[in-house]
Amino acid sequence: HRKHHYPESLSGGERQRAAIARAWMNNPEIIFADEPTASLDSERGRAVVQMLADEVKLRGKSAVMVTHDQRMLDLCDRVVWMEDGKLVESNSVKV
Repeated sequence: HRKHHYPESLSGGERQRAAIARAWMNNPEIIFADEPTASLDSERGRAVVQMLADEVKLRGKSAVMVTHDQRMLDLCDRVVWMEDGKLVESNSVKV
């Protein structure tokens, strides 16, 4: 319903979803998402990450997401974080 609108007239969530759609256009094997929930409220942020997760599963592709938003971790297949300069992997997230 927003296809004829210019980017400046879109909400933050709409812009994020449009950016994800643009990223899929060339059918990449992997998508890199740097803070995809930045400046979004929790509901819109979750919708954006859910859309990304759904597309990954649908297309059989991979995505790497960098985020400070720990509310999104349950949507991830694997979680790795930096602690004291070292990579740590979570055992609590199902793969």
